[in-house]
Parts: sequence; structure tokens; C-alpha cells
Amino acid sequence: MTTIYIDGYNTILRCSPFKELCPVDLEGARDMFIDRMARFGASVRERVVIVFDGKNEHGGLPGTVNDKHLDVVFTTDEPSADVYIQRALTRGGGRTEHIVVTGDNALAGAASARGAIAISPEMFMRHVAHAERETARAADTPGRKPHHVRIEDLISSESQSHLLAIKAERSARTSRAQRTEDPSQP
Repeated sequence: MTTIYIDGYNTILRCSPFKELCPVDLEGARDMFIDRMARFGASVRERVVIVFDGKNEHGGLPGTVNDKHLDVVFTTDEPSADVYIQRALTRGGGRTEHIVVTGDNALAGAASARGAIAISPEMFMRHVAHAERETARAADTPGRKPHHVRIEDLISSESQSHLLAIKAERSARTSRAQRTEDPSQP
């Protein structure tokens, strides 16, 4: 299963309709985004993790909200949302596919270095809109099941090849490091 990590405030401050609502009702924009991501995660059967820089300003919500396909995390001052996502990618160790949604170049670079696919919030929201249309079409057509579109289907083959090469290199380094730690392994 793919895990999609979303840099929460970075995304809602860049994408419509959330960015228009933020100046007047940040909490409302955040709640609308969380609801939409819950529906999206369920429709594509992927795990979505939204990470907000909380700094104890999350409207009385608990530090973490969990659902079957959605986790919402409000960080404190330390770690920041960026650091939380980087640590989660490191802990993931390549056992699952990871996608990071952010407009922050430093986080995108760190995610790519850890073998994740980094995409912009705008590209991600286009993917969400496409999945929503597909789900609605399937609901309107008796007997038709929704086609689950993967984010990987929306990036160029050149980008996919580059990301797979990074992932293979990272995997080889991890294997070499494990053999160094345990010389009994071939």
C-alpha cells in the first residue's frame, strides 16, 4: 500500500478552494481539506497522512486523528511537520511506496533522497480531482467499479525511471550496510 504524506498547511495555502478560505477561516479550510482527504484515501485505498505544524493551535483537536485510510498529525514546535515526514520516511525503510506532497523544495529534496516520490500540491490536487470524477462516474453507472488511478500514472516515464534508479541505489546501500553489520549474510 502506498502512503501519501501531505505537508498540510503548505498544501492548503497553495491550492483552491482552501487558499481562498484560509485568510478568513483557517480552521474551516483545514477541516474541509481533512474531509476531502478522508474521502480520497478511501476511494483510492491508500493511506493518507496529513501533517500540520500544530504548535498547539489546532482548535482543540487531539494531536493525532486516525481513521482507516487517514491519519492527521499536529506536530508541536519540535519536530516540525517537515521533520516528522522525514523521520517517517526513514522509519519506513522502503517497505512501502511513499509519496510526499509539498511545495517546500527542501522537504521535496529530502523525500527524494529517501526514495519517495515528491510532488507539488497543485499536481496532487489535480490527481485528487481526477479520482473524485472517476468515483462519481462509477457511482452513476450501474455495475461499474471506479478505476483506481495511481499518482505514478500521472508522472512522466523519465521521472519514473529517475525515481526508480534512486530507489534502487538506496536499496543497494541499505543492503551493503546490513551485510557490513552482519558478516554472516552473503
